[in-house]
Amino acid sequence: MIPKHRSIGLIILLIPLLVMGALATDSQADENPVQIPTELRPSLDKLLELTIKNAHRPPDMDAVGQVVDYLLAPKSMASTYTAGTRKGATSNYFEFTLNRSLEDLIQLAYNPDIPSYFVLPSSLNRSHWIGADGKPEPLPDLTKFLSSLAEPVVFRGMEYVENTPDTFSGAYYAYDLNRALVLARCQGRRVLLSMSSQSDKSDVGKKGLVVGDDSDWNYLYTGEKGCTRTGLGWVKSYMYASDSIMVYYEMTEPAPHLRCAVFKWVDAGWAGINMAQPHHIKKGVQRFVNTFKQIMESTRLPAPSVLAATIQQIDNLSMDELKQKVRDYFGRLKEHHQNDSRLNRKWFARLFDGGRYIEEMSREELTAVVCKEYLKYLLGKSHGFDIALFRQAQTRARNPG
Repeated sequence: MIPKHRSIGLIILLIPLLVMGALATDSQADENPVQIPTELRPSLDKLLELTIKNAHRPPDMDAVGQVVDYLLAPKSMASTYTAGTRKGATSNYFEFTLNRSLEDLIQLAYNPDIPSYFVLPSSLNRSHWIGADGKPEPLPDLTKFLSSLAEPVVFRGMEYVENTPDTFSGAYYAYDLNRALVLARCQGRRVLLSMSSQSDKSDVGKKGLVVGDDSDWNYLYTGEKGCTRTGLGWVKSYMYASDSIMVYYEMTEPAPHLRCAVFKWVDAGWAGINMAQPHHIKKGVQRFVNTFKQIMESTRLPAPSVLAATIQQIDNLSMDELKQKVRDYFGRLKEHHQNDSRLNRKWFARLFDGGRYIEEMSREELTAVVCKEYLKYLLGKSHGFDIALFRQAQTRARNPG
């Protein structure tokens, strides 16, 4: 079963952008990235300090206000912005607008009954919430705090994540993140902030593959060390460190929407050398934003309660049923991409033989594949097996009696 403390949605806004394009010679030079004001950096440090284990201090609301002021200040996002270096990590700053209310955001993206990979399919393979202060406690229902917020609300914990293969190298990584979430009022409006700090360097990068267009969200995972891209198979790469701050600030006119900001620092490479540059990180953030907006702003999704109930019913399938669905998915994937010679490499060929690889997949891994196909079905995308399962599950979720 999917553990109730499995996920905290976009608290995890790790945006797992190793951006491994940085690990090879890149002909694109940084276009003289714009530096954020140096006077803002102490405020960013104060927010990231909230991720420190057993740091029970309240958030510095002056720091929150300064960050919100910068978010609302006019600027040209055609440029690449950087927040400078932090502990050897390079950075990028990015803004976007989300045409949903704060309530909508929390009910879908911060719902403890909807796994993070469901709203981050291009960024996350799987994740689970380890718990606050080492205790296996689920994230509470954040919506119950929205009506008051006389004082800021803070939640902390740790999350294990495994990201999706990088579009350049094919490598993917697993690591733990220290998390902090702040829900508060700032300048008369509500704001949600999510901070993360990688607790230690990642596991060594492993060989994965983006099959077809990245927007199709078809990814393969081998468990074999190295990079998939020709010439980089030998690379033992790591994410050495990553920090992030995500800001959602509610606006009301012309309709409820959110102004959003991402501050992201990455130290990634091999032999202890950071190869990530601001424009690489920006590409990774844009990969996340494009998918996130597509899902969050879709009018095709059912109510979050129906989503959660349907996902739970999928998770209640037997292991044999889940394995058969994944076999069907792999079979259709290979059929649709039969001209992709990469699928014949030994690392990937074994994923399609219907044998030992699927037998070794965990319930979490199997359920993640099926749930992502459910998401594709909802959005009208091509999906990998018979949709009758999804229709039946949704009907039962809407009519539990």
